[in-house]
Amino acid sequence: MKLDEACETVGKRFFPRIRNPYGFLDTLPNWQPVFDAFPGQNAPGDLDGIMERHGQFLIIEKKSTGTPVKSWSGQARTLHAMHKLGVFTIIYMWGREDNPTDICVIKPNDRFNITSTPTTYDEFIAVLKAWWEFAESCKVY
Repeated sequence: MKLDEACETVGKRFFPRIRNPYGFLDTLPNWQPVFDAFPGQNAPGDLDGIMERHGQFLIIEKKSTGTPVKSWSGQARTLHAMHKLGVFTIIYMWGREDNPTDICVIKPNDRFNITSTPTTYDEFIAVLKAWWEFAESCKVY
């Protein structure tokens, strides 16, 4: 497979809604100024997915099957701090999006505890739909 074919295949799988791939790639950040400004290993983190609906936020953090999540990692500490604000639901999902193996759902009023539970695609979809219904119930007229 040629490089341009591989890029097209990857783009369609991972970025199906990006209309301008060149523009997308041009916006990928260069964090060198942050590395130069902050001491040690401090660096920006990322979220795999975030949505807002009526003031409620859904964060999806994707992990490879079997990958442990370290509660003391910078990302986990960041998500814990966001969770304390009371408007963030955090979903850790292990495996492929179309065939997840495990899930951890931490709702706004839950204790922040990253514990995976086996799941199926249909269960994952049900969790996402339940969050949407919850967020819809927060609608203020």
